[in-house]
Amino acid sequence: MTHQDIPPPPPPPPPPMRSAGMSAFVIVLIVLGIVLAVVVLGALVVFGLVLFMCSKH
Repeated sequence: MTHQDIPPPPPPPPPPMRSAGMSAFVIVLIVLGIVLAVVVLGALVVFGLVLFMCSKH
């Protein structure tokens, strides 16, 4: 037997759609969390500015 270069094994099959769906679900949850945080912070800033302007007058 000669020492021939053994071809590399085929790449593993792609993961099932379940993991892809879960990762997409996690990404959507993270994006929603960031959007909610930005909206809440924006509302607090606007509320603070309104209170500041009202108390200023």
